[in-house]
Amino acid sequence: MQHILEAIQAGASGDDLANLPIPESYRAAFVKRDEVDMFEGVESWDKDPTKSIHIDDVATPELAPDEVYIAVMAS
Repeated sequence: MQHILEAIQAGASGDDLANLPIPESYRAAFVKRDEVDMFEGVESWDKDPTKSIHIDDVATPELAPDEVYIAVMAS
């Protein structure tokens, strides 16, 4: 992802950015499928989101013909 950031900071054009290679993976915050119901039956004030959110590298998904990649540029 560093090459994308460097291109943006260098003032790359939209076409240049569109032609950059997409990384094979990226760091993400996610909830595991088998933990979706972990708070079922737990009182609201006893729910701790830090127990369900995981941070790790995940594979960049393949796109379907009707999908696009979106770059979130928040800091």
